[in-house]
Order: sequence, then C-alpha cells, then structure tokens
Amino acid sequence: MSLITDMDQTSLPCDGCAGRQGTVCGAFDDAGIAALFGLVRQQSFTSGQWIIEQRQPADRAFLLSSGHASVLRLTAQGRRQVIAFLFPGDFFAFSAEPVYQYGALALGDVMACLLSRRQLDTLLDRHAAAGNRLRRRMARLLDSHAELAFTLGRKQALEKVAAFIWYLHFKHHKLGHTGDECPVPMSRTDIADFLGLTGESVSRALTALRTEGVISLPEAHRIQVRDPARLRQIGIVESGLAAEPG
Repeated sequence: MSLITDMDQTSLPCDGCAGRQGTVCGAFDDAGIAALFGLVRQQSFTSGQWIIEQRQPADRAFLLSSGHASVLRLTAQGRRQVIAFLFPGDFFAFSAEPVYQYGALALGDVMACLLSRRQLDTLLDRHAAAGNRLRRRMARLLDSHAELAFTLGRKQALEKVAAFIWYLHFKHHKLGHTGDECPVPMSRTDIADFLGLTGESVSRALTALRTEGVISLPEAHRIQVRDPARLRQIGIVESGLAAEPG
C-alpha cells in the first residue's frame, strides 16, 4: 500500500501519468490526488492476465495508468463478448451488483492503481467538489458510450471496421499524441468480438481500406491513417465523440 503525506505532494508520479486527466483522476485537484494516491496500490499485469475476473466480489476499482485492457463477458457455454476497450486514464469496477458481471483482461503490459470502492466512496465524501465533477464526467462518459454504440451499430463490416479505426485514432489523439499512426493493442479476434464480426471479415475490411489508400499497416499492431476524412466517411462517423471526458 502506498502512503503519502501532504509534504510529499511534489514527489507524486501522477503529473507524469497518462491517466492524470482521466475520468476519475481528472476530477480531483492536486490535494485530492495526493489523498487518492495515498490509498492506492499500484500493480502491474502482463498480457492475458486478468485484472479483475468475472464474478469476483465487486469491492475494488482500478484506474489504468498505462497500457490497455479489454472488458469482456464469458457465457456458460464458453463464448465471449468484448464489451469495451480501456485506455490509459480509463477505469473499471463501478457496479451496483455484489459481483462483477464482466472481467477486465490485460492487453500487453498494464500498470493500474487499485483501491477499495469503500475507500474511494469515503474520499469522495471528503472532497465534495471532486464528487460533483466526477458525476458530471460520468454523465459525459455515458453519452460517449452511447455515441460509440450508435457509431458502430447497424453497419456493414467495412463500415464498422472503418469506424473502429477512426475511434482508435481519436482516442490516441485524446491522450495527447500527434501524428497519423496509432497503436492497435488488441488482436483481430478482439476487434471481431467487439464489432460482432468474424476475424476474416475484419481482415478483409482492413485489406480493402489499405487497397483504397485510406490506411496503411506498417506493423501488425500499428495503423497509419492516411486519409482521416475518407475513413470517417466510410465509417459513417457523424460525431467527433466530443462529449467524452479527457
């Protein structure tokens, strides 16, 4: 467990953390962040490791400081559905249920800050302004998720894949990166499960977008967006997802 006093605020690693402006951490001022950091336990995870397992007691939350994760659900028949992908600054494990109905799986190396939900609730009670800001950010996040569902829904395979790549590119720039290349930490199977497609359909769509000159694939887990306007047109992306908190 990390412990910190007010005298140690200047030594906090939070200012250099990619998650500092995320939904939860961004709601706190510097004093609140120092208090939050004093409660967390930092933990690293490797690719394929469960950060939180499905059906685990819903008593913890984690804040992603680096790396990526997928949120998924496994059925009794062994099938899986990827519900979301998490990026630095994202969080997981706010639930009204006694156990988590979904799990979070590390995609590559991940560093996360874990704390109990009871401690977080107590901290938000002590920092009322942060609690108010967090509620507003959560409302904006729900709007963003609804917009993403709309953007990806009821489309052909090519349109879905184009919209998804546009979303990855958007998230990459939201994290402060520039340039036309963005990482693709998830596998083709992960993308297919998320979009409700087959792996073959995802591969064919990527090939079609590359052939048209909209994207290039310099590496297996990187995409270069060569024509963002055309990508957005193919994906029928009607909104910039601007409601999403930083």
